[in-house]
Amino acid sequence: SPAEGEILCTLPMRWLTHRDRAAQAVPAPLPLVLFNHPCLFRQAALAALDRHRLRWRAALTTPSLPAIWGALRSGPGLAVRTDHGCPDDIVALTGHPALPDLPEIELRLLRAPDPTRAATRLAETLRAETLGRLAPGGISRATR
Repeated sequence: SPAEGEILCTLPMRWLTHRDRAAQAVPAPLPLVLFNHPCLFRQAALAALDRHRLRWRAALTTPSLPAIWGALRSGPGLAVRTDHGCPDDIVALTGHPALPDLPEIELRLLRAPDPTRAATRLAETLRAETLGRLAPGGISRATR
């Protein structure tokens, strides 16, 4: 259930493209590079486009993150993810007038109801590392 677990941080979803195409006009219909269903990023993108009645087409559907990056590099296309961990040549189109706003995604730590001591230590290590990388300084929200 979405209400389970400890929220470690929230991250904004972004429209992403290759840096060489960031200044170009957004093609219509929008060529989307999507993860296979089910995917929260895919669902958010399609819901936002449907709300704004924007036409789109699936340029690529894949289960592979490297394939997403490759598709963005090889041709016009837009993907939706957070910008955390993006390769240097993939950029966010933040505030682009032709693209609808996207929601934030919550990063949650799920734990078993009665974890062992080792599992508790592992969960605390994962929590600390995640917050250190995504929300430095202990803030509860990570944005770039």
